[in-house]
Amino acid sequence: MEAIDSVLKQTYQDFEILVINDGSTDPATNELLKNLNLPKTRVIWQNNQGLSASRNNGIALAQGEYYLPLDADDFIEPYMLEQCVKYLDEHQEIAFVYGDTRFFGNINMEYKTFPYNAYQLLYTNIPSVSSVIRKKVFDDGCRYNSNMKYGYEDWDFWQSLLEKGYTGQLIPQIFLNYRRHGRSMAKEAIEKHLFLCEQLKKNHPALYTKEKIKQLKKEWYGRLSAKAKYKIFIRKLLNQRTKYNPIILLAQYLYNKKIV
Repeated sequence: MEAIDSVLKQTYQDFEILVINDGSTDPATNELLKNLNLPKTRVIWQNNQGLSASRNNGIALAQGEYYLPLDADDFIEPYMLEQCVKYLDEHQEIAFVYGDTRFFGNINMEYKTFPYNAYQLLYTNIPSVSSVIRKKVFDDGCRYNSNMKYGYEDWDFWQSLLEKGYTGQLIPQIFLNYRRHGRSMAKEAIEKHLFLCEQLKKNHPALYTKEKIKQLKKEWYGRLSAKAKYKIFIRKLLNQRTKYNPIILLAQYLYNKKIV
């Protein structure tokens, strides 16, 4: 309920809330949703289809100009919608906006997100999963891909937007409060990093040709901070398959510790 409450408390009130019940078998959850009676809120019931399909189904039913994916464990700051909608209204060339993240639960920290950079997006997932996005990108054929069932589905989605020529923008304020607890899809994604990166390349082969990488590097590399360049360097090492190279082992350690 914290996720829904955080939306209902927004300073910007022109919205609808779609709660997707993806075939839950938990009696308490189903009873709660069955009796849910909140303003601007409706529950969508479906057989279990997975995270990507659930997001796609919700977006297809959404009636607004913009949409915001928000997982049930997380919540947003009360000013998020107002600031994001204002920015998108004033910058028609931008397809989505996102902010910084506060982690809570097992980890308590504030994370300063990198500014959008198309070249960096080939090697690292930059935007927050809970970004405010123009629905026209969905109408233009961009979808969350169900073959990313072990994670990185949001990274795959941002690459779909990049293929269509859409770009995003960071607003450097904390918008999302992201709960970290126990085992999660994010942790599983780290463990399956190499496999998922190969899947990204299969899903978006046009982005990973030598010519396209060269083009994006020429256009975007000069905009990167030193920290972003270092992170790309570490991720390139991590993506190599030589298991016992000490440099690659160090890259794996830094990645697992979330230092890079």
